[in-house]
This record gives sequence, structure tokens and C-alpha cells, in this order.
Amino acid sequence: MSDAKPKKKSKWRWLVHAVLFTTLALAGTLLYRGKRFESRQISVPPASAPDIAWDAAASRLSGAVRIQTVSRSQHGTRTSPLRRDDAAAFRAFRSYLSSSFGKAHEAMTREVIAEHSLLYTWVGSEPSLEPVLIAGHMDVATVLPGTSMSWTEKPFSGASKDGMIWGRGTLDDKSFVVGLFEALEQLAASGYKPKRTVYVALSHDQMRGGELGTRGLAQALKSKAPKFRLVLTEGLAVVKGFMPEIPAPIAMVGVGEKGQASLLLQSDGAGADGKLEAAQKRLEQEAMPAEFSGPAVHQFEYLASELPFAIRVAVANRWLFSGLLEDRIKESEGSEALIRTLVTSTDIPPGIDEKKLPQHPVLANYRLRPGDSLEQLKAHAAKVIGDPQIKLSFLDGAYPAPPVSSVDAPEFKSFQEVVEGVFPESVFAPSLVLGATDARHYSGLSPNIYRFRPLVMAPDDMSRSRNSDERIRLEDYKRVVTFCSVLVQRFAGD
Repeated sequence: MSDAKPKKKSKWRWLVHAVLFTTLALAGTLLYRGKRFESRQISVPPASAPDIAWDAAASRLSGAVRIQTVSRSQHGTRTSPLRRDDAAAFRAFRSYLSSSFGKAHEAMTREVIAEHSLLYTWVGSEPSLEPVLIAGHMDVATVLPGTSMSWTEKPFSGASKDGMIWGRGTLDDKSFVVGLFEALEQLAASGYKPKRTVYVALSHDQMRGGELGTRGLAQALKSKAPKFRLVLTEGLAVVKGFMPEIPAPIAMVGVGEKGQASLLLQSDGAGADGKLEAAQKRLEQEAMPAEFSGPAVHQFEYLASELPFAIRVAVANRWLFSGLLEDRIKESEGSEALIRTLVTSTDIPPGIDEKKLPQHPVLANYRLRPGDSLEQLKAHAAKVIGDPQIKLSFLDGAYPAPPVSSVDAPEFKSFQEVVEGVFPESVFAPSLVLGATDARHYSGLSPNIYRFRPLVMAPDDMSRSRNSDERIRLEDYKRVVTFCSVLVQRFAGD
């Protein structure tokens, strides 16, 4: 009996020591991994701007803005032809590009797709190499009736004032389209010859889904080559004020985007309207499960070296702290869409033929996270509603998120070098585009699809993109042209 207590005490002491040692070892490992977490940022020489008469270049962008390329359809649907006056504007813009950039047009051939979209081909000296595709769109957002007075300069004036060019399309997407042609013109005039074939695809109907123009361009491109080395479309940009912990601008490159689906809720019988409205409300409140994966993980991995050490430790030990990182994302306004499929609106989506819908349709419009299928979404909605008398169906045009491009591909590293060279003051990070882009139409052409525009965007610039006082700083436009020149030479020259 006299030896029992000391043995029991010794056993508990051993357990305490073992737990303490394990805890310290784990903490040490976590801290060590955080300290040793390798930065994904790189340092490259700053890119030089091409030799261009910049005043004349600014004047050409102003002239392009004055052409009102608004893509409105005759019957209000995504697949109906353009209104007559809009069709004339796109023909005028086609002529404007031809007359303004003669050397580029001499170097390339042009095809007209779906009546108004344009496909240019600059044949490389080694056409057996995988080609490069650079895509943009000529159409711009409409100016809503009665809003012209809220503009400092008229919406289609193309005014050059206070070091900026003003007007619809200066951010989305004419500055890129015209800037790309400025770069191609200078390259062609200098005698540059690409090794890889370069394709330039300009859609006329991106703003209403690209069901005619962009889809037609994609179909034409599929017959040109089995695989493209790179596809660049619009998407994210160089943003300021994205994270309070990072004062530098962040060059955000979309390696993926969300899918979209409009779910129609229908029911008959007494009290059907009330049941449908209640079901719609439940869908808005009960989202699909969040998952910290894919582009969300890549974004934090690239930004970790610029964030506080505690976040770096969490990123380096994601197997343990993914829940905490999820919580951080959910706490940031608007960021939850990065990791979750959400209802974004309950309105009738633009371009839908309302004649095919019930008189007062009850809808839940979703943006799908990569990895969530349409079948999973429908099953989730049925479970949340919990009423077999409510019928669920998708409107035409529903699709899951397209494949996510790898951040480990050599092409992605080369793309990072191009971006860092043109924006050396920025921090680089891949991410997820929360809306829809032309890239979904081009998803079968290449595993390396990047959604990016070389625009420096402060918070107030983002709000201007499709609203009043859209404008671009001349210095920022100069970098658009520089980026396009460097990109072509980097990806078509080797």
C-alpha cells in the first residue's frame, strides 16, 4: 500500500510532461513553418515603355470612346441581332481601328465573326508552336436614361482633361483594346516578327453574355489550333486598398471564375405565392457550405509574406488553421463569395426572354464556387426548401465554374514576371473572379487562362467602371500599352 500513491503520482507527472512536450513541439513546428514559409513574390527589372507618341495615343483612345459601341439587341435577348444604330457603331469602330493602326492591320489578317466580332491573326515565324490568344471586347455598358447629368464630362465625349481621358469604355474595355493595338502597331512598325502566332479576339456582345460574338470567336479559334499556350481575357486588375495590412497595390490575376445559374421556383395551389417567397428567402439565408480551397488558398499563399506573422503561420499550416482562415474571409465584406456559392440576386437576369417565364417569376440567381456542380446546387436548394410541392428548374444558360488554371505552370510564372515588370510597386497574387468573363467560352482552348487587365484601380475607380464618370489616368493608360507590348514579346517571342 505504501508504494501505490508515489507510482500514481509519477504516472500523472509523466503524462503532463508528455502533453507539455508535444504541445511545445507542435508550437515550435508551427512557428518554424511560418518563419520558413517561402515568399511567392519575385523581383524583376522594371519594364520600359515602348517608343510611342503618347499625346497622339491618348487622342486615338479619345476617338475610340466617342464611338458608342453599345450592344443592344433588337428583341432584348442574348441571341437576337443588334439594333440597327448599334450595328452601325460597331462597323464604325471596325473602320476606326483599321485607319488608326495601319501597320498592325498590314501585319495581321482580319475575320469578321457573327457579323460584328473581330478575329485578327498575326502569323508567327514558327507556326507549329502553340499560339497565343489575347481577348477583349468592343462593347461598353449602357448609359442609363436620365443619368448623363451625373457625369462631369459627357459619357461619350472622350474628353482629355486633368491628366485623364473621360468616357464610357475608358476602363471597360476600350482602354485595353485600343492600348493593345497601340502596342501591336509599334511592334509591327519596328519590324518585330513573332515566333508564335498571335490571335486577337474582340467580341461585340460581352456585356450581354457573349452568346453570339464571343461564342462564335471561340468556335473559330478551335479550328485554328488544338491548344493555345496562353489565353488572356478581362478580369481582375491592380487594386489599391484591397487589404488594410498591405499598403502596396495588389496585382490580382484571376486563375478562375465563378459559374452562374438562375433557379426558378414554381408551385400551384392555394397559398403558392407565400410559399414561394418564403422558400426564396430561405435560399438567400442558407448558402451552400464554404470551402477554403483553390484560388482562395493561392491568394493567401502569395500574400502571406506581406501579411502579419500570425496569418503567415496559419497559411503555412493550413491543415490546422483552414477554419480560422475561412472565418477571416467571411468577416471581410464581399469576400465570402471567394469560398462559397451564394445567391447574388432575385431579379430576372438580363438577356432572358421574359415571355418564357411565369407572370411573376420567383428566382434565386447563384454564382457557383469552383467545385460546386449544378446538381449539387439543386439538391442543396431542395433540402433547404424542404417542400416537394415546389418545383425547381434552371433557366437557360446555367453553367458551373470553368476549370481553374494552375499556378505552378511555367506560363503562370512568366505571366507574373510580365506583371511585376510593368507594376514593380505591386504585390502579385492569383485569385478568383467573382463574376463572369469571356474566359468561360475559351475554356477548352488552353489550361493557362488568365483574367487580368493592366489597370490601376482605387476603390472609387471600381465604382466608376460601369457607372458615371468612368475615366482613366493618362499615366495608367501608358502602362496598359506597355503591358501589352511586353506580354506579346514575352509569350510570342520564345
